[in-house]
Amino acid sequence: MGHKMTKPDEDAHLVERAKSGETAAFDELVVKHSPKLYGLVYHMTSNHEDTNDVLQDVFAKAYRSLKRFRGNSAFYTWIYSIAVNMTLNFLKRGTDSENSASMTWIQTSRTTRISSN
Repeated sequence: MGHKMTKPDEDAHLVERAKSGETAAFDELVVKHSPKLYGLVYHMTSNHEDTNDVLQDVFAKAYRSLKRFRGNSAFYTWIYSIAVNMTLNFLKRGTDSENSASMTWIQTSRTTRISSN
């Protein structure tokens, strides 16, 4: 009978190096995960400038919070949740560009739900 083998987090060594103050290791994590996180955040914002702004904040927050990352999940899972939460907060508080497609959609769907009740 087989027991499930869990794949070790391939980023663990970079995370440990970054935690010990090696900024180049964190830079490697940023380079590695930026494309997927960019796609995630852009899918939520539909705006390249907003995506770049949010991602910059995501990586800054992840760097500041790295000491609290315990490794119970993969690094990507952890930073993914930071990205989703920060993007949702960004969308809730509004954007500098008032014609943001995401905010228009959110406002329209809220208005539709409210007026159809």
